[in-house]
Amino acid sequence: MGMVGAYMRVSVEELTALLQEPERFERLLEDKERQTDIDKAWHGLYFLLTGATDLNEIDRHSLGKAVFGGDVIDEETGIAYLMPGEVEDLST
Repeated sequence: MGMVGAYMRVSVEELTALLQEPERFERLLEDKERQTDIDKAWHGLYFLLTGATDLNEIDRHSLGKAVFGGDVIDEETGIAYLMPGEVEDLST
């Protein structure tokens, strides 16, 4: 078993609710249609965006947030998020 990646778009209202009650995330995960599964491509995407292979220095590369997210909701699962302004900054 290894690390796989998936993305899910949520509204600001949904994210606010999740931050207040993280257990809501389990229900949200059941909605597979809202998810994009990248399986193990996360490392390749990180390399293409940053040119780096060393994951010990993830914080050095702001574009790495496009792959790994920003603030972490759950350390155990690695679930992280970006706020709309951060997504806008990264896309610029």
